[in-house]
Amino acid sequence: MGSAKRIIIEHGTAITMNSNNDVIDDSRIVIEDDRIVSIGACSEPVGNALPAEELEHAKTLNARGKLIIPGLINAHTHNIYYLMRGLGMEFELLGWLKKAMWPCLSEMNAEEAYIGALLGYAENIKNGNTSVMDNFYMSRRNKANADSIAEAACKSGLRVGLVRGCHDVQGMIPLEFIEPPEEAAEEYERLIATWHGKNDGKISVWLSPVNLLYSSEKAIETLKSLMDKHLVGLHTHVAEAKREVEMIEERFGMGYIEVLDRFGIVGSKFHAAHAVWLSDREIDILAERGATVIHNPASNMLLASGIAPVSKMIARGVNVALGTDSPNNSQDMIESMKLAMLLQRVGLLDPQAMSPSTVLKMATRAGAQALGLEGSLGSIEPGKLADIVIINSDVIHNLPVYDHVTNLVLSGKCSDVETVIIGGEVVMENRVLKTIDEAGLIKEVKRVARDLSARALSRLGG
Repeated sequence: MGSAKRIIIEHGTAITMNSNNDVIDDSRIVIEDDRIVSIGACSEPVGNALPAEELEHAKTLNARGKLIIPGLINAHTHNIYYLMRGLGMEFELLGWLKKAMWPCLSEMNAEEAYIGALLGYAENIKNGNTSVMDNFYMSRRNKANADSIAEAACKSGLRVGLVRGCHDVQGMIPLEFIEPPEEAAEEYERLIATWHGKNDGKISVWLSPVNLLYSSEKAIETLKSLMDKHLVGLHTHVAEAKREVEMIEERFGMGYIEVLDRFGIVGSKFHAAHAVWLSDREIDILAERGATVIHNPASNMLLASGIAPVSKMIARGVNVALGTDSPNNSQDMIESMKLAMLLQRVGLLDPQAMSPSTVLKMATRAGAQALGLEGSLGSIEPGKLADIVIINSDVIHNLPVYDHVTNLVLSGKCSDVETVIIGGEVVMENRVLKTIDEAGLIKEVKRVARDLSARALSRLGG
């Protein structure tokens, strides 16, 4: 016990996101090692959480004038894509892939993958995101890029789901991204053996047929076998664009979720990213199976994909988490919460279609459920992992405050995030990153982005 690390956060307003949605003013949170051991008002005794003499030696953070919230969970993003931030913004989904992403991903080497991933992870931390589902794929000849991304994840201190994508159906996808199912399976076995559970359990490996459009039935069957063998999850893009849905129906005679459910894929370890164009039957299947939809409002707007029926899905019992995705140009989950709420309201012409508390739940508790970690993450409660974010709310653009959650969602900015704690480790304090050399990273990003974009442009004949 003498070597335990302890942190006390005092005097802030704690938005606990517990089952009662308690908000505690002038709160005190005590952390020991990686867990929260107590939470209450500063006027209350600490109780038996820690002896008084040990409290004296704890690191104390004064959060007066600040909000304390559970770490935000970015349930769908592509961190290495942020090395191509701003490219192809004039295109819809397929045009963006063809003109920007695929040329760059074809050229990206291991060093560039590491720097691109670290760029994304640094931005996630600075924005108050403590868990990230990081979806990526690479040229078949550059499989080691996955290890570079994993190394960057470990360095960052984030909780990261390494969502390595695969494709085996030729056609729209360039040949260099195509892998036979057995080759992809071998790579998943290697990544699971190498990285799953690493960094004190912060790293997990997830399977990802990038899109059912680009996967054969054999590939889906192979991935289902791997899910069962290793008890890992599967994360895939579903019904993002209307034309994709039409193509799936032409090929299979049914929708995305119906097809995947036929293979036994849809369950509590299944993530459907986007789910913009689902039928009522598909929504019911997701609810019945305990699956998760990940809503990505910014990219759906940017690519003009449509408005996902989030309010309907939640009303029918689907767990809906939230992501920033790419293209978006931002890993700002506070912005994503606001956009998610506003999209539902304008799409349904109903100012009560979605509330600030609902979108905050999507970014915390629903995200934790998506990761299978609802017993450990998503709220500030004794016994849970100490993934906590301190946000400065005593700023001009946030005053006055009549309701803390409303102000966080509608007035908050990612630059208000001051301190981030992941598993009891302070990874950012007073906006200074502790695990990443920010100034050095900025220099490296500028260098490799220039080289990568030049090679990609040459590939396009530019």
